[in-house]
Amino acid sequence: MTYLELRTRTQYLRGEEDTAGETVINSHIQYAILDILNRYPFSWANAEDTISDGDTLPTDINRKWGVVVKNSDGVEFTEILPSDQDSNSSDYVFWLSGGKFYTHSSDTLKIFYNYIPTALSGDSDVCIIPDGEAVAYLAASKMYIGDERNKELKDDYKKESNDRVMLMIQADSIYGPLVTERSVLDYNSQITGG
Repeated sequence: MTYLELRTRTQYLRGEEDTAGETVINSHIQYAILDILNRYPFSWANAEDTISDGDTLPTDINRKWGVVVKNSDGVEFTEILPSDQDSNSSDYVFWLSGGKFYTHSSDTLKIFYNYIPTALSGDSDVCIIPDGEAVAYLAASKMYIGDERNKELKDDYKKESNDRVMLMIQADSIYGPLVTERSVLDYNSQITGG
């Protein structure tokens, strides 16, 4: 789903007219995306980069899921505490400190991690979450916290989002990356222009 579609869908769930661009909705959508990415290390949120001793870590790492480091032979390095760096001289260890990567190895290594995408800002930006409805329902549930305080509707929306996230987790663990699901907005000719 695009950012415009997510905002519109969230507003529809709240029973509002299309006033896409509202700051509160934008914030709830961004946090809904982060909440979903923090539920499971989805394969469609994987990234890799090269890294060497003393390099700054990529800024988009989702620290909740950690990192995997391998050399060119595929040997996986073990993460140690920074305080253990002097007592462990193995070339196959690394530690993270102050946003930087350190190792005893002089090789350029591969780092694998789950990433947090750049915040959506343009109407045509595409959301990383394959099931945009999960994002819209979670964002709509967040909006009821400070607004009407409709606890029952908030809980219904949160449950719908959680059910959709669980389906994504199951599909990802069995089949790998999930193809983007179509939203009910895709069938609305007023939005699609068709």
